[in-house]
Amino acid sequence: MNDRRALLGSLVDALARTPPSRAAPIASATAVVAWLCGDGVRANAAIDRCLTEDPDNRMGTLIAGIVRHGVPPSELESLLCEMPEATLNSGECRVDEVRPSRYSPT
Repeated sequence: MNDRRALLGSLVDALARTPPSRAAPIASATAVVAWLCGDGVRANAAIDRCLTEDPDNRMGTLIAGIVRHGVPPSELESLLCEMPEATLNSGECRVDEVRPSRYSPT
């Protein structure tokens, strides 16, 4: 867990230094690691930045749905461990067959 927290700190720092319109990939990675660490505030902030900059970002869309549905971090970890990399790079990561416009139903 300490490794994840250190990684999250590095990702948050890198995301803060990334210029607008170029941050969607690192923002989605930040959201995933934040959620795995149980840090919903940082996960939601990173999702917001990711989907604002790139509404079609596949990982951002996936993590937005996971957060919106309250999937526990342990289940996300299992999902990511079992998911082939090719799936993450395809359009198969839609949530409920749609791209959510927000990470929260409100």
